[in-house]
Amino acid sequence: MKKVILFAIAFAVAAAVFAGGAGTTGMNYMRIGMGARAEGMGEAQVAIADNVDAIYWNPAGLAFVRKYEVGLMHLVYWQGISYESAGAVIPMRNIGVFALGGTFINSGSIDKTVENSSGSNYTLDGVFNYSAYSAQVSYANKFILEGQPVFLGGTLKFVGDGIDGTSAVAIGADIGGIYVLGKNLLVGAAISNIGTVLNENAAMPLTMRIGAGYRLPGFSEGHSLILAADGVLPIDAAIKANLGAEYGINRQIFLRAGYKLNYDLESMTFGAGYRMNSNGTVYEIDYAFAPGLEDIGSTHRISLIVRFGSPLTSVGEEKD
Repeated sequence: MKKVILFAIAFAVAAAVFAGGAGTTGMNYMRIGMGARAEGMGEAQVAIADNVDAIYWNPAGLAFVRKYEVGLMHLVYWQGISYESAGAVIPMRNIGVFALGGTFINSGSIDKTVENSSGSNYTLDGVFNYSAYSAQVSYANKFILEGQPVFLGGTLKFVGDGIDGTSAVAIGADIGGIYVLGKNLLVGAAISNIGTVLNENAAMPLTMRIGAGYRLPGFSEGHSLILAADGVLPIDAAIKANLGAEYGINRQIFLRAGYKLNYDLESMTFGAGYRMNSNGTVYEIDYAFAPGLEDIGSTHRISLIVRFGSPLTSVGEEKD
């Protein structure tokens, strides 16, 4: 227990050092998460992220990946905004796990209006577009601390966005760790978006997550259950909490549900997944649905993950 407390304190101190003060944040689209599995579980991922989407949630989770892995996601966001993400994970024996990722968001055409001289009406004055992108490179590895495995990872990212002829860029970083307690209990912490928007007086949306996950892989034959809970501390908003569960049948069919506490525009989330093994190559397709609050619409995520190659034995645990 002392090691867990020290693990949490180390990340809390790091968050305080990097945060400094709330101030103004930019590149706020970086708050949008990757992966339909994660969304289906209410984004409770910091301790259990163990696939390509760990690039976003906690880079330490990449150390659980033992096969080459490629992931794609399409998100239909509020107001017709589209969001795409892609990533690839490359485990290397005795070296660690590397990953590359990228995201792109596009608002489509938005009407531009101007106020008339009396201030009583607006007229159409063309259209504009908002777009944003990011590129990430990550590294993670497994270490042994007093006989217990600890997974550590980090990400460097380049981020940019543009709207109506103006643009901005930022360079940032994420760090994370996952500590394994016993066989099935994991504790994780991550700090995301450490950095500054280079040509604006604004910080990236710094966020700290601390959470736990509990796996019950064999509570009955052919069935598994994962429970997860995260506490989320954004630099510029109140503390939030994410709760999630995943129920698996024969390691092939997955049903998911989650709940987001203290979020302005979301609460419940739902998801499902299907996994197929074909001659050693694993294909997994996941879907998540999150109804929005205050009549803003709903979000739909669909992800495809492909795992291939011979599993390595020197990093994490194989999932398939």
